[in-house]
Amino acid sequence: MNIKYPQINNKSALAGFTLIELLVVIAIIGILATIATIGLTSVRAKARDTKRIADVKQTQTALEVFYSDHNRYPTEDEWLTGSLVEDTANGTTTYMAKLPVAPTIADGACSVGDNQFDYIPINDGASYNISYCLGAPVANINSGLNCASADGLNTGLTLCLPDPNPSCNPSDSVSFDINPGNNYREVHTCCELQHIADDPTQSYELANNLNCNNTNTWNLDGSSVPHGFTPIQNFSGDFKGHDFRIDGLYIYNPALTDGVGIFGTADGSSFSNIRLSNFNIFLDKSYYINISQSRISGLFGIFVSLISCSVLSFLLDNTVAIVPSR
Repeated sequence: MNIKYPQINNKSALAGFTLIELLVVIAIIGILATIATIGLTSVRAKARDTKRIADVKQTQTALEVFYSDHNRYPTEDEWLTGSLVEDTANGTTTYMAKLPVAPTIADGACSVGDNQFDYIPINDGASYNISYCLGAPVANINSGLNCASADGLNTGLTLCLPDPNPSCNPSDSVSFDINPGNNYREVHTCCELQHIADDPTQSYELANNLNCNNTNTWNLDGSSVPHGFTPIQNFSGDFKGHDFRIDGLYIYNPALTDGVGIFGTADGSSFSNIRLSNFNIFLDKSYYINISQSRISGLFGIFVSLISCSVLSFLLDNTVAIVPSR
């Protein structure tokens, strides 16, 4: 008996994917992987913001217990030890064994310098500020820089600043701390910023945020009307901001020929990672009209030659005011 089996087209059965089909599949897998990565990145960023807020809240609780025992908040030196632990004759009191550190990845518009918990005691320990930065809004707290205080997690401020130093007299001599790592002179106060003019050939760096809102009372030329910060002329060193801010500076140009800014004239200098906010420039009317409006700036007015310049940000409320000629 002859049995006939149907023939099977093995060519069709064994055929694989075409190149176009493989490319389509790979593209789909790539799209799905990208969507999953974006979703995972967003979740991780949100988790970091949540941790930042939780860490600040936990720190505030420890600070309130400290205040209850001492009738003041910790000093900056106590904070810089990295913990709030006190040894006494009666034993050890631990308010916080280890002060928190912000998650290492800066999210959103936060810079590396913004992404840290900066503690600033206010009014000799009567209050405090803690700055922190969120990548995205969380509840009623905005994204970006925020400022916590003894009054709550969100004071409504976007910039935590130290108290302006009322005892700071720009006419007094200053002695700069030297950073042994790069031999730069450290600027801790607005008075030290002004005294860069004493030796504009050296290099300087900010050591912290500067609250210069009291510079509107400064008077360096002996006139009856305070004029504020005098632009530093003929600066030829380097200036590093390290992401710190100079806030509330009142700049006045007593001369009619020099540039107007923190540095009136710069030659062969480099400026990096500087943040300026809420600065005010006051000019003699005759300078504004007769010299040049292009010589007016928050950072520097005139540069002969400039190696590099990186101003990270300007906040709003910066003003240029024209005053009558004297």
